Amino acid sequence: MDTNNPIIRRKRHRKDPRIRLREGARTRSIKRGWGFKIDKFKDLKPIPKKCPILDIPLFIGDGNSTDNSPTLDRVGNQEFYYSKKDKYGRYKGNVQVISRKANQMKSNSSFEDVEKLYFYELLRKARGNPYKMRERILKALQNCINKEKSNG
Repeated sequence: MDTNNPIIRRKRHRKDPRIRLREGARTRSIKRGWGFKIDKFKDLKPIPKKCPILDIPLFIGDGNSTDNSPTLDRVGNQEFYYSKKDKYGRYKGNVQVISRKANQMKSNSSFEDVEKLYFYELLRKARGNPYKMRERILKALQNCINKEKSNG
């Protein structure tokens, strides 16, 4: 099989996008000096029909990535599991396929940003002042936590 022929390579990648996902992750890992322990593209789980995070359909475009393109995401970033070289490693059980949109949201947003957006949308639908309602809810949650600590 001629892997240097771009037409043949593109057809193979379209047939099974795990090939491209694995190769891209491997290349990035090598450039950054991270560990990489996914020997074959078949070690990756099959591409799901929908993104497990956003529940949007995943599909392969015509060479340009979209929000619905599948991407390989590291599930855990636990530094204590790796040596210095493997600190941010990708290995068989530590990756999942999600949409490009979900992967970018995970990369570019803090938990606090997502929480604020969630409360804003939740309370906007309830027609309240999102900021004031968020503060009341967080205060109520903190009171519950304090009660649990004092009782436990």
